[in-house]
Amino acid sequence: MTRKWPVPGDRVECTAARWATEAEAGARNLSAPPAARTVRAALAGLEPGRGYTLSIAAHSYNLTSDLFTMETRTRPLIQSEMTIVNQKDSGDDNDTLTTTLKVTFTRTPESVTRFDAYRFRLEGAGSAPVSRELPADAAQTVEFADLVPGRLYNVTMWTVSRNVTSHPMQRQTRLWPLPALWLRVERVTSNSVTVEWAGPARAASALGGFVLRYRTRADPRWHALDPLPPTAVSAEISNMTHGEHYIIQLDTLSEDADGDSVESDHPLHEEHTVRPNPVSNVEQLVDTRNMTLEWPVPGGRVEWYALRWWPTEAGGAAGARNLSAPPRRTKVTFTRTPESVTRFDAYRFRLEGAGSAPVSRELPADAAQTVEFADLVPGRLYNVTMWTVSRNVTSHPMQRQTRLYPRPITQLNATEVGAREITLAWDRPAGDFTDFEVQYLNGTDQLLTLTTEELGITVSLRHDTYTVNELDDTRVLTNGHSELRNHTIR
Repeated sequence: MTRKWPVPGDRVECTAARWATEAEAGARNLSAPPAARTVRAALAGLEPGRGYTLSIAAHSYNLTSDLFTMETRTRPLIQSEMTIVNQKDSGDDNDTLTTTLKVTFTRTPESVTRFDAYRFRLEGAGSAPVSRELPADAAQTVEFADLVPGRLYNVTMWTVSRNVTSHPMQRQTRLWPLPALWLRVERVTSNSVTVEWAGPARAASALGGFVLRYRTRADPRWHALDPLPPTAVSAEISNMTHGEHYIIQLDTLSEDADGDSVESDHPLHEEHTVRPNPVSNVEQLVDTRNMTLEWPVPGGRVEWYALRWWPTEAGGAAGARNLSAPPRRTKVTFTRTPESVTRFDAYRFRLEGAGSAPVSRELPADAAQTVEFADLVPGRLYNVTMWTVSRNVTSHPMQRQTRLYPRPITQLNATEVGAREITLAWDRPAGDFTDFEVQYLNGTDQLLTLTTEELGITVSLRHDTYTVNELDDTRVLTNGHSELRNHTIR
């Protein structure tokens, strides 16, 4: 405790300060520095939160002034832990979101300080502060009701000794905001959608913004757009994969503090399937009783193909057949590590590719010696890493690289045909590739090859008939080629 008072105007040799409680007492003589206007006394070793009677007298030439007496109290300590319980009310209805905060705390030991109450204050933007005071032996909870959903609140706690407070202890919390009212998804292009919604009434809930996520049905990982402002009512999701079935989720965000906020935990969901790419460039091989059809796999996701046929003349029979789409996958086979040389309980695999999220698999030590990774990107280079695992401790990694074959082009057109040159153009295939390889037979049946990174090429030729083959090429590491696409030009 520190106290100070003005030096009396007359000559003073020293000042005597005495303090006492019912259990302890103390005294001290103080000298004022020359020309000082005040005397400062720091009284150490006092008990926190206790009331003291302080007496002060000035001394000069063995004479003592009248006593100045005052009542004072030391500041109490606070050694409590405070926890804010922000729970939703029971029930599945969105209207049951709680507007109550419960504060639980541990008691400050009476052996370290004197105090007679705990004081709490709740403050939030746009609301008047709310205070609560509990006796020192009261239940260790306090509630604040009728709050605004989604709002950021500051809770401050003190111990109090006869209206003298300790240093404050502070915590921050946010109530769950109310969820959006409705959600609607509308198709914009073949692989993009507009998501529209209505947020809760501004008077009913404080909002820090909206979060919009989407994922495919087969992949549990969510992809989120950048947080949207609280005034937003729509957003666009583009570059969706053709043929995929998407789950779209919208949730509201509370007011944030230092970039941190909470969601309502009552998100709205809509599902949307992107129309698959059509089949094109169907080639046929016809026999007397059989017909073989072949076409390039369209970009995006394809689960199966529906094939229907019927005669154009009377007397024939119609038919139908569903064909499963070949998956894009990589199969890893391995030999087992002998149990006689090491102890382990699992094999762990990880597949990594540029532009793709890592995918992990884990197999028991006695599982089949194959692991598959599906829905990969055609033409992409992947790294496969393998470990043995013993209680989550891994061995040194073993790594291999592999590249999927690239997709073929679906169209090859002669955009300009002249007497001495031909300009060819083709579409961009799905997946990764480095360049295109063009092969053609000249008049002497000699196979010539050209490469280009563009979606077209001009070939100098003499007047004749040519058959041109087109391949997608990935030359790095694997020299992988796609299937041929042929075009005859005269």
